[in-house]
Amino acid sequence: MVGSWTSSSALLLIAIAAIQSVRADTPSGRANHGCALLRSTIYCYGGAERTVAGATTALSSNLFYSLDLSEEKSISDLAGAWQEYTAGNVGSNFYFAMTAVPELNIFVIDGGRGTGQTGYTTQTPTVTFNASGSGSWNTGINPGGHPLVDTHQAVSDNSSTVYLCGGRSSDINANTAGPMQFPTQMTLFNTPQSTWSSTPATLRSVSSQTRLHHKAALGIDGRTIYYVGGIYPSRPMDASGASYYYSHVNMTDILVYDTIQASWSTRTTSGSIIPTPRMDHTLTTKPNTGELIVYGGTQLDSSLPIDDYFYILDPQSMTWSNRTLGTSAAQGAGPRHGHAAVLAGNSTLFIIFGSTGDSDSALSALDIENWSWLSTVPAVVVPESEGDQQGGSPGNGQSQGEQPDSGSSVAPGTIAGAVVGAVAGVAIIGALVFFFLRRRRNQNGETVASSDDDEAVAARRLKALEAEHHSPAPPYSDIEPPSSRQFLPSYDNTAAGKPDGSSSSVSDGQVQRLVMAPVKPDGA
Repeated sequence: MVGSWTSSSALLLIAIAAIQSVRADTPSGRANHGCALLRSTIYCYGGAERTVAGATTALSSNLFYSLDLSEEKSISDLAGAWQEYTAGNVGSNFYFAMTAVPELNIFVIDGGRGTGQTGYTTQTPTVTFNASGSGSWNTGINPGGHPLVDTHQAVSDNSSTVYLCGGRSSDINANTAGPMQFPTQMTLFNTPQSTWSSTPATLRSVSSQTRLHHKAALGIDGRTIYYVGGIYPSRPMDASGASYYYSHVNMTDILVYDTIQASWSTRTTSGSIIPTPRMDHTLTTKPNTGELIVYGGTQLDSSLPIDDYFYILDPQSMTWSNRTLGTSAAQGAGPRHGHAAVLAGNSTLFIIFGSTGDSDSALSALDIENWSWLSTVPAVVVPESEGDQQGGSPGNGQSQGEQPDSGSSVAPGTIAGAVVGAVAGVAIIGALVFFFLRRRRNQNGETVASSDDDEAVAARRLKALEAEHHSPAPPYSDIEPPSSRQFLPSYDNTAAGKPDGSSSSVSDGQVQRLVMAPVKPDGA
């Protein structure tokens, strides 16, 4: 009996260990990462560890996580429900541009600082991740003359076109000596075709229009992109142009791009409320009103977030307003910078990770209809038609991980958790069955004598019945029925002083685009 209990206990302990092995993970603290929502899953990639002393170190492991929002959960349970994607990644990276292309079930990552070491380059300037099935990376996208930059922005429209603007390109991330370059054109990436183009309209080089660490959002009209905050290169430090002094962009200065007319303009806010200039904040469009929500931020030469961390911009009246939000851990995210903001549904804004001086792994959810922090987060319901869509796999590059399963919209982390969870369940059932059978066998041993007596009595009664009726008993049967680096000449600083945004060669309703062709790294 003791041996039986020992064996059963051992199996139960193994089963319990199996359960613990499938517990969801909590990522390490990080900032300057990227996050995107596809269907009912948030995907977050990369980032860096930041300290209050000012140190920034690119993460080298545990780079890629997903968070399933398909069920209602408390925010504390969600914070511990991240699943690490272990079937391949594209290396260390931070200060990159990332955006979702929902209609293809894909997100795009462009540029970045890699490990942050001089001369280091990421695998390719642009990669995509297809979240269909078990997920797959495309790292074979031809850059087509698109330079490798960092601290820029990517915005996707409703036609699967990604608009890339801002940032800088230098020997920090492009392994190219010489003057630092600041892109002055809007670059367009056609996601289904993996092709590049640009528009003639340019920004003034080395001005408040060439921004870094700024944020962008697509308006509810589906055609207007707003750029808010950030810093800009004010003047070079020396004649080489390899380094620059930077200044803050005033928060009254809103840069606007019209994707239909392919034109730039600058709009100025009015009113008595003016937010503190900031960088590394987030910008989110409120679907029901078109308002732009600014959260967090920091300033040059500071590792701490700014105190006035929440504002709302009305793009129609161009006026700022603010709300008072709680600052304690129980009341939400509080001041932070280098975080990500992801809108789920029409009203739940997730504030993900970031730095309050030191980077952390905090997760908070804000109800943007009532401007209150949520303790319980509603499930994200994906329409059946959207869930049945099959994501594309642009480009001809090599993929890491399994190929997508057509029609499946289950998150990679959910699949992995389900498989290991099933194994754990089988282990538990096996242990319980073994324990039950062992215990029953022991009980049978104690009652075998009485069972033999009962069988003898039954045999005598059956024999008597056969003799009485002169017919054999019916026969017994045990048979049952079968039941994915080069520079564009147009990024040269010769565009300095060019007027903002006008282009007489573009007619109404048309966008004149320049198709990029690969060129030599020196721009020749």
